[in-house]
Amino acid sequence: MDTGRVLREEQSSWLQVDAHLDNTLFRPDGAVVLLDWCNAAIGPPVLDLARFLIEGVVEPTRRYRVTALLSLYRDELRRLGVGHVSVGELESGFELVLLPLLQGAIGWAGRDDLELGTRASTVCESFLRSMCGWVLGDDPGSKRESKVL
Repeated sequence: MDTGRVLREEQSSWLQVDAHLDNTLFRPDGAVVLLDWCNAAIGPPVLDLARFLIEGVVEPTRRYRVTALLSLYRDELRRLGVGHVSVGELESGFELVLLPLLQGAIGWAGRDDLELGTRASTVCESFLRSMCGWVLGDDPGSKRESKVL
């Protein structure tokens, strides 16, 4: 499957590109605000969604929790009038972006200018470790094998 082609055919929107908890504020009313839009791009929204979930949901039951969170995301899309998206479609999109995100994490970790012992190297290592866990399916509670590798 040509993952890049499939993702290019998805609906596009503005992407924050670096969606993780450090770039997130939660308002008292529960609304979420993403910060740090300096690298914004246009592409399939599942990229931001996957990046946020991969780094934000790290406990052993994360695959179960992600399915529940994707259901909430689908419900919010429907509330906002954004088409009929199923949880299955969201899960498929999530699976599609795992490999490109892993490639990006490996590229980031391999940079010559990434100084060890800095916050950037710690964040990079954490992201790479989390990505490997998702792609390789190292969840002890998961009975599902990775479809990516």
